Amino acid sequence: MTASPSHRSAFTPWARLEASKTSGAAPVAEVRTVLVIGAGSSGLVAAKYLVEAGYEVTIVEKGPCIGGTFVSKAYDEGGLVSSKYLTAFTDLRSPDSDPSHLSMKAYVEYLKKYAREFNLYKLITFGARVMSVERRENGVGYTVRLEPVTSEGKAAVAKATASLAQSPQHGAGSPARADQGAYPVHVGEEASTRMHAASTRTFDAVCVCSGLHEVPYVPPLSGLDTFSGVEVLHSSEYKDRYATFAGKRVLIIGCGETGMDLAYRAVQVSDATAISMKTGNLCVPHEGWGGVPLDTLMANLFEHSYEHWWCHKHHLKWRFTTVFIKFGFFVMGGSSAGYNQWAGRVPHVKRGYNILCKSTAALPYINRPLKRAARWYSWLWDWNEKKVDKDILSFPAPTSVNGKTVTFKDGRTFDTDVIVFATGYRQTFPFLHKAKKAEMAAADAASAEVATLMEAEATSGWRAGTGARGPEDPLPAEHFVISPDEPTLSFLGFVRPNVGAIPPMAEMQVMWWIQRLKGKTTPAVDPPSYGLLGKKLLYGVDYGNYMHQLAAEIGAAPSVFALAKRPRVLIAYCIGQAYVVFFRLQGPYASPKAWDIAANELFQPVVRRGFFANATLIGTMALFGFINLWLFAIESCLHFALQAAHGLGLDPVLRTSGRLLRAASSVLSSCTSCTGC
Repeated sequence: MTASPSHRSAFTPWARLEASKTSGAAPVAEVRTVLVIGAGSSGLVAAKYLVEAGYEVTIVEKGPCIGGTFVSKAYDEGGLVSSKYLTAFTDLRSPDSDPSHLSMKAYVEYLKKYAREFNLYKLITFGARVMSVERRENGVGYTVRLEPVTSEGKAAVAKATASLAQSPQHGAGSPARADQGAYPVHVGEEASTRMHAASTRTFDAVCVCSGLHEVPYVPPLSGLDTFSGVEVLHSSEYKDRYATFAGKRVLIIGCGETGMDLAYRAVQVSDATAISMKTGNLCVPHEGWGGVPLDTLMANLFEHSYEHWWCHKHHLKWRFTTVFIKFGFFVMGGSSAGYNQWAGRVPHVKRGYNILCKSTAALPYINRPLKRAARWYSWLWDWNEKKVDKDILSFPAPTSVNGKTVTFKDGRTFDTDVIVFATGYRQTFPFLHKAKKAEMAAADAASAEVATLMEAEATSGWRAGTGARGPEDPLPAEHFVISPDEPTLSFLGFVRPNVGAIPPMAEMQVMWWIQRLKGKTTPAVDPPSYGLLGKKLLYGVDYGNYMHQLAAEIGAAPSVFALAKRPRVLIAYCIGQAYVVFFRLQGPYASPKAWDIAANELFQPVVRRGFFANATLIGTMALFGFINLWLFAIESCLHFALQAAHGLGLDPVLRTSGRLLRAASSVLSSCTSCTGC
């Protein structure tokens, strides 16, 4: 990137944008009607903003009520790992009386309240499955075929799921249940419309909010069809620990947040519990001392905003703070692999590389046998360990099943009655025709950032193909929301943040999309830089950078000079998380209510986290503030020197110097991207 203060900002998130405020795309004409697919959190917030922008909105939801995944995939004592400060939408905040982290049930009630507050129920048709979305022959708008979810449809889904389970990507013997991919059809109390007959309708635009967790993924496992235990299931089917685990030997395959949740529930009631960790995880508890939420321990200034483009490009702050974070992990728990994490180390314990696993209740049980083996070394950290009396055995990836015996990559075995695949979901959009998917894949390949991510995945040996877990349907290239040549088809709520939440990202995405439809976004001249460096997930992003870059394109990224008129807002922003409320302080969605929320509710996490945390954040911010301002001063001096040299006719010298600088930058980039550091 060659930023110059004369024509572009030297600081993120504005550095990648043109100085001109004219739109990079013309307004999309003839958009009047919009179909929103899904009535989960993303679909509801999308519908609310679209209605307020003057569009005629229809929502279709295959389930009997709103809530999406938070209803269909809920299990005993399930809760959110993102805090209420981050997860709540701007226009309906969680009350002070709510705990910092809501249960799944409480969050569904919040979504129902949101739907009532903004009169969204009248827009929803429940029990409706989208069968196809086709571009109309004249190229304007879409023809959408809808069918009711019936018992016959449910049987068809079960048949398709069974076929999918036997495909090469899944392996023979993978579990397939009759209720996978379908909901029981009944009309909820607040349902205003239920679909009774198939229909075909036309819309000017379509907003896909069908959710991340729809098609369960089960990896191929040799001999799974010979399993002679009690049950094999995917985590999407799990509901209650007593019904599934009580008195049995249990193996959980997968160590994401759901896998860790289920391992903790299993160890409470099972005879024996084991967990298989293929590539590991990076565990950090979602609450710190005093119940302070992890996702509030962030700072925007000089990281997500007002960071010099050179620091941002080379991830200077990430690299610097990683050293201290790993040291803190070691001091607190005896391992630099994560907070009190003795098993399942990821290859690169670095900031900006991983999506954090914030489910840590199982760690004391996983650590117990490992600490026994470590003997005297583990005693140093017993003071910070919850005392437990049962073990969770940890294993690498499984290689085969023979009867009730599972063999793992290191040759060890475990006899089990229940196998739970907590292996995530495949991203699929079955209602899109193959030509549209091919177009999106081609646009992905043309995107510099996405192409780099896909190449890394294809050579990693972990998730080859067009995306995670084998062949997947791609997301569009422009911020993973739209394809540049088809802005009327959007996808909201599918990117994965490292330390963030999907609902506020969906709110930011729909604000950006509406402005994009109106032709009111500032064009970018450089590719986005919010992708996670670990590349384990193709659509994994750094939450704060993603939010700020979308906000900058619509003129909603906060200016610290404008915030200075209310000091509490300025403090909450500078040493706070990238709450979506901050992007309603200025720009096209500016709201006086947002200023009050920022000054009161969002100032409270700053107060709650105490002197030590704030001193650490402020000290780090001051250090990088000095570095960023120093780089800006050097760049400004160089800019004026180059202008003077150009005036003196020294262009050949400038070209030679430029080649040398580019070579030096290339060497530095290779160094900063080295995974051996």
